[in-house]
Amino acid sequence: MFKKDYIIMKKEALIISFSQIRSDPRIQRQISILKGNYVITVVGYGQKEESSDYNLLSLPASRLIKSKIKDALLLKVGMYETFYWGRDEVKFAFEAIQDTAYDLIVANEIESLPLALKKFPRSKIWFDAHEYSPLEFSENFKWRFFFQKYRKYLCRKYLSQPVFSTTVCDSIAGLYLKTFKREMHVLTNSSFYCDLKPTNISEEKIQIVHHGAAIRSRQIEVMIDLMDWLDERFLLNLILMPNDINYIEELRRKAVGKRVRFLPPVELGKIPTYLNQFDLGIFLLKPVNVNYEYALPNKIFEFIQARLCIVVGPSVEMVKVVKKHDLGVCSTSFDPKSVADSINKLTNKEIMHFKNRSDQAANILSFEKESADILDKINSHIH
Repeated sequence: MFKKDYIIMKKEALIISFSQIRSDPRIQRQISILKGNYVITVVGYGQKEESSDYNLLSLPASRLIKSKIKDALLLKVGMYETFYWGRDEVKFAFEAIQDTAYDLIVANEIESLPLALKKFPRSKIWFDAHEYSPLEFSENFKWRFFFQKYRKYLCRKYLSQPVFSTTVCDSIAGLYLKTFKREMHVLTNSSFYCDLKPTNISEEKIQIVHHGAAIRSRQIEVMIDLMDWLDERFLLNLILMPNDINYIEELRRKAVGKRVRFLPPVELGKIPTYLNQFDLGIFLLKPVNVNYEYALPNKIFEFIQARLCIVVGPSVEMVKVVKKHDLGVCSTSFDPKSVADSINKLTNKEIMHFKNRSDQAANILSFEKESADILDKINSHIH
């Protein structure tokens, strides 16, 4: 029989996120960072995959209409603490999470931080803000009317706590520092490294691809309008998650008669390998809110791992990456004709040059490279 002294116990980590865990790439990255050093429990929505490296405590689904009406009233009169602690998911999580002495708590987005701080006041906490919470959906009147002041309240009250904090890019880190005096470390949405090589340019049509959520505020129709101005040698492939079926149907109708194909969604971990068959990865995101203005999304890094030439509009953080590593075309406008002019100038040789530049950048801009020292940073900043 082994003596107790010789048993090495792994540390325990708890990840809290009010999101669909399987389809949330940010959570999957956190799990990857922690899994070698921690036994991981995740609190969130949905079901886990059988081979997953974590235990899942699944949150209850949607709320009743009565509850939503009550919540709206609480938000409008500024009873933010009552609203927060009365939410079904918060109450369920607070009661269901065991009072284990976790070595690390990961609180995802501002909505999970109060819960983490109250439930585990003596644990190390890593707060991952993702994007800029106080103005997340500021283009939406209903969201501004009910939630904007609430989000600002949560940030003002809870970001003052001594936690290690991360966000997705320099610009958003700057906003948190300026507005809430909270220093944020940058952990981008970089993708796991994929051992791929650039494919030769398609002979029939040069294949452009856009993949992601079908969200109206992203104005995906702009990329369909682009095809009116592009040379006949280009074809656009849209791979859209069914977030809004009606919106997808509208896009399909708009695309009739144009060189546009709709392809089925791809499993999260297989995206770069699937995209490798295409030539240009495109993302035109008009800055309808602060997070869109400073977006540096998953898909840019997935384009890089897929070894594509990248096309973006004048989005600050995306342009910074594309220009620094010479990965493709940065249009000076979101106007479809202007973007088309930039793409039409590309020769096959130039497209292959940019695909090869993505190949050269794939290791440097991989998640493995960026996250290598994140645990050291967490431990050095949390006492």
